Amino acid sequence: MLATGEGGLEVAQKVSVTYACDYDQKEIPQGDHRVRRFSFEGRDYEIDLCTKHSEKFDEAISRYAQRARRSSGRPARGAKRRTAAHRQHSASVRAWAKKAGIVVSDRGRIPADVVARYEATHH
Repeated sequence: MLATGEGGLEVAQKVSVTYACDYDQKEIPQGDHRVRRFSFEGRDYEIDLCTKHSEKFDEAISRYAQRARRSSGRPARGAKRRTAAHRQHSASVRAWAKKAGIVVSDRGRIPADVVARYEATHH
């Protein structure tokens, strides 16, 4: 990195980054820095650790991970039941779109821009 020194001359500047172990707050020697990412109670975390504490973290987590199920990363949700009114609205949008020459599928989600155009012409 270059910086301007006395007399407007460019001088080299060396920047050094040091990390502290989040477990004991001690400086981590260069090359000994490990970042561990994990989730707990639906929140994602990351922690900077030295090799020693990273290994202890891995050992502790692996005991639980060996007995755990893998998840998709999202909490499971029950399927929403569509109301009769919602189904009727979708049918009306599809019929209007087809009459207007807009290609829509017979099933599944209707593109938001198609619904917006339908709403604009019907309200």
